[in-house]
Amino acid sequence: MSKWFLFLVAFCFISANSLSQDQLPQYPGGIARLEKYKSKKTKKLDFLIPPNRNGNSVSLIYIINSDGTVGKVRVTFSLGEPFDSQAVKIIKEMPQWNGGEIAIEIRDKVNFSTVPQFDIRNSNERFKNGLIHFNKGNYQKAAEQFSKAIKYNPYNLDSYYNRAVSHLRMERPTDACADLLYIKAQDENSMTLYLQYCK
Repeated sequence: MSKWFLFLVAFCFISANSLSQDQLPQYPGGIARLEKYKSKKTKKLDFLIPPNRNGNSVSLIYIINSDGTVGKVRVTFSLGEPFDSQAVKIIKEMPQWNGGEIAIEIRDKVNFSTVPQFDIRNSNERFKNGLIHFNKGNYQKAAEQFSKAIKYNPYNLDSYYNRAVSHLRMERPTDACADLLYIKAQDENSMTLYLQYCK
């Protein structure tokens, strides 16, 4: 528990100095296991931090109750949506801690991946191929091409939008809404389809 990002504050009428570490709530397997849990959760997300964001982590303060359950969670340094809500969700859904004699306050961070280097030329080529397939009614191949365009340029909102429409044409609303949520997070003006199909 000596890492700088975990600062513990005891909530009790007795002095925290009178308690040993093993009397405080402990994450199962230790702090290294907690970091592994958070890293695993963020790797499963499709959200990548665009170049105009300040930093790559959301800072939080949360309470671990004496029984090891997670209490109130509060964001102290924001990256905006969808990163803040995902960070809070990761903390709220983490495994229950081993209980202690008092509740503690944790100051922590959840790190997110940044956008890799762009390959604009290949992204544009894949995007154009996707439009060709889409106009022919071949929505599966269109979605595949838009996915490749996103791989070369993860910040190409047009590719996300057209892939979402392709998914809707194939009656895959869950996949479509994942793309539309990403678009909504980057551009609040692009909410028409999201509100229509994902609310």
